[in-house]
Amino acid sequence: MAIVNYHEKWLYLMEPHTASRAVHEALMKDRNCHYIDQHHATLEEVMDKATEPLLGYDCVCTVRNPLDFVVSRWRLGKGHRLPFAEWVKKNPDQLHSKWSGLWKACNIVCWFENLQNDLNHVFDRRVPLEHNHLHRTNNKQAWGSYYDKETFEIVVNHFADYVSTFGYENTFIGDGVIATSISKAARKNRLRKIGYGRHQPER
Repeated sequence: MAIVNYHEKWLYLMEPHTASRAVHEALMKDRNCHYIDQHHATLEEVMDKATEPLLGYDCVCTVRNPLDFVVSRWRLGKGHRLPFAEWVKKNPDQLHSKWSGLWKACNIVCWFENLQNDLNHVFDRRVPLEHNHLHRTNNKQAWGSYYDKETFEIVVNHFADYVSTFGYENTFIGDGVIATSISKAARKNRLRKIGYGRHQPER
């Protein structure tokens, strides 16, 4: 599904495992917002179901540290039937989902790690994100604790372009400890290329 606002001319595409349900619930409180198709629809499906052409609309999505994303994908999908390390090594070409990559069609991105502030800035108003207890994961461990050096390298190599594009810098130290940060330089360069706020893009 995507959220479209025909009045303000923007489209929010739902990337999986990026708090998309919380964003959906927040945006749909605006009477000018409408949802299109199933929750995680492809761009083609969204375009087919729109009630009017979307050419010239701002296209928005959220990105997330891929190491964190992969753990969430394993935990919430069928992969959790296998130990995490075994699943990663067995499925190196299936670490992403069929919906991953929607960001390539977007001219504005939000970062999962700074989501509330980013959404407020992009839409130039308070977007009231709330934690829904129905979507909460019980007995949740820190995502870094699932990795060893081998699985870390598999995931980072698999998402190499994504990591460099969005400024995710990760260093495996050992014993499941990962030093991570979002590179301010890479983030600023990305924002300069595609925009951040709909009204005053960063330069």
